Amino acid sequence: MMRTGLAFCALPEVKRILSGEQTQLVFTRQELARATGAGGLLHLAGVLAAKKAFLKAAGQPDFQPVSLIATRILSSGCPVLTVRSRFLRNLLTGSSISLSISHTREVAVAFCLLYADKPGDRCQKKAHGKRKQPSSLAKASA
Repeated sequence: MMRTGLAFCALPEVKRILSGEQTQLVFTRQELARATGAGGLLHLAGVLAAKKAFLKAAGQPDFQPVSLIATRILSSGCPVLTVRSRFLRNLLTGSSISLSISHTREVAVAFCLLYADKPGDRCQKKAHGKRKQPSSLAKASA
């Protein structure tokens, strides 16, 4: 099984979310805390694009609240997701997640690939050394 998702997010969408009451339904406290300085809005645009791309790949583009999916960047530069929704974890049991995020000055884009578990992903190795099974960072079912 292999599924893909592609999503874009422009800065005005992030500004709209931050100015309303939806902030806690979209971003985690940690994601908001990492969005500092001049690139903060663009960082959040990348975060939201990643969540949208993941949900499209999972076949659940309307899933809410999106804040049950958390993002972070490993020291290696690899973006990773942690899925906190039991529904999504059960849906994706046996799947691994690969994610790529990029941006211009105004728009972020993310591509997500869901695929059958296969040990040895480069980001997983850097994150967890010799683990036999992918972690929740790169595995939806952990």
